[in-house]
Amino acid sequence: MKKTLLITLAMVCAWLAQAQLPNPGFESWQTQQLYEEPEDYYTNSLTLYLNGGPVNVTQVPGASGAAARLETVLVQGDTVAGYIANDPTFFRGIPFFSQPDSVRITARYNILPGDTAQFAFLFKRNGIPFFFPENFIGLTGQQNTFVTQTFPLN
Repeated sequence: MKKTLLITLAMVCAWLAQAQLPNPGFESWQTQQLYEEPEDYYTNSLTLYLNGGPVNVTQVPGASGAAARLETVLVQGDTVAGYIANDPTFFRGIPFFSQPDSVRITARYNILPGDTAQFAFLFKRNGIPFFFPENFIGLTGQQNTFVTQTFPLN
């Protein structure tokens, strides 16, 4: 099953005044082996590349500039969702000094019926991860043009 999700300005959150996200619009990309990744971010493209699968995070035109296209692809009989993270180990991150109250994304998407695209935001306090249900944002349906949406966080 193929899902496509185009994201620009993903993770542009309320804390931008305290902590500047690197490459927030996915404008800069760098070549890694035979594929490209958004600069300052990590994807699962290396795993797919090593297993003979197609790259499922690519640069495409966005609402204003570039965007990152995430797809779910079939590799060796299993589906692999595209993802982007600002830390491959989840031990680091971007420090900020106040609690964000919302996340704003600009996206267009085509999620097949019965499927869901998922955003997950990991926050840490004193180095310890904590999750709230609001940190998981699901998208369904179809949006043919880029639209900006704001989601509250706890």
